[in-house]
Amino acid sequence: MWITGLHPFKSMTITALRPNSGRPHHRLEPPQALFRDRPRSEKRQLPSSKCCTRNLLDVQVSRGSPLAQHGRNLQILELSGFTLYLSRAQAFGGARYHTASDWHQASVTRTGASHYSASRTDGGPLIERPDRPGSVSLTPAGRERAGVMEGGSLSFIRLEFSDDFLMDACQMDGSRQSMIPIYNDRSEKFRVLIERMTELSEIAERPPVIVMEQLAIAAVRNLAREARLEFGRHDDAWMHPAALQRVVDRIEAEMHEDLSLALLAQDAGLSISAFVRAFRGSTGVSPGEYLIRRRIYRASKLLAGGSIAIKEIARMCGFASHAHLTNVFRSRMGEPPASHRRLSRSMSRT
Repeated sequence: MWITGLHPFKSMTITALRPNSGRPHHRLEPPQALFRDRPRSEKRQLPSSKCCTRNLLDVQVSRGSPLAQHGRNLQILELSGFTLYLSRAQAFGGARYHTASDWHQASVTRTGASHYSASRTDGGPLIERPDRPGSVSLTPAGRERAGVMEGGSLSFIRLEFSDDFLMDACQMDGSRQSMIPIYNDRSEKFRVLIERMTELSEIAERPPVIVMEQLAIAAVRNLAREARLEFGRHDDAWMHPAALQRVVDRIEAEMHEDLSLALLAQDAGLSISAFVRAFRGSTGVSPGEYLIRRRIYRASKLLAGGSIAIKEIARMCGFASHAHLTNVFRSRMGEPPASHRRLSRSMSRT
C-alpha cells in the first residue's frame, strides 16, 4: 500500500494482512486526520519541534477496516487472543505516524534500519532511538503513540495480543496492571520466540496451533517482564523455542503413554530441575499440569465428536482407567464424561 502525504515524492509502504474477523482492524487515514480537531498550538507540538521542521508524511493507524483490501498480503496467523503478521515501511524521505489500539502492540524490526526514529506515548517525553534489526517496541493497549521515522526500508514482525491473553499468560489474579512502553529496545528472548513463530507460519500452511500458542505465551511473558509488569510466579528461566516445540510435539504425539520428566527434559536438552523451571518460566504452568490440560482437552474433543467408548477414550488420552478419567474430568470440567457427551450431542443437533 502506497500512501502519499505532504510531499508528492515522499511515501510510506505499509503491508499487512488482517482476516475478516469480528475484531476491529487497523485503518490508515489521510494525513490531515492526524491533526483533525486538534488546537493549533497542539499541532505544532506533534511529535516535536525538530520533527516539524521537516516535510514529513503523516499516517494515522487505529482500529477500523482491514488492510487486506488495500495492499499485498505478506503473512498472517490469527489465533484466540493474539495475531501475528508482517508489515513493511519505506520512509526514505520521512514518515510521521500515529497509532492507537485496544490490544497490546509489540514489534520486532526484522530487516533494515532507519537513520532517525523518535516517538512519544500519550504526549510524554520524546524518545529518540533508531530502528535496528532486532529492535523491540511495545505500545500498551489503550495508549497512543506518535512519532517519525526517516530513511530506510524496514520490515517488522508484529504481535498483537489482548489484555485477557496477557493476564492468562502471566497468571495474573484479575488485578489490571499497566505495562510501560518500549522504544526500540533489546529483548533477545522475545525476538527469538517471535522469529520462531514467524518461521513456522512461513514454512507450514497450517502451523501446529498448540506450538504457536505456547510460543506466544512464552513471548508475552518475557515481554511483560521487560515492560515491568509484576505477576504471580516470576520465573526468570526460559526455554529456547526449538526445545519447547520438541517437548510440546512429544506430549501431543505420546500423551497416551506414561511420559516422564526425564524423557521430556532429554528432548529439551536440560536436566530435570532446569527443565521444570524453564518450562514453567516459558508457559506459566508445570509440565505435569500442562499434560493434564492437554489430555482433558483431547478427551473432550473425542467425547463430542464420536461414539468411542469412554473406557477407550481414557486409554487414548493417557488416563489409567475409566474411573480415573471420570474423576479428573469432573474436577476440571464440572461434569462427568458421559454428561459432557450428551450435552455436546444435544447442542450439535440444535
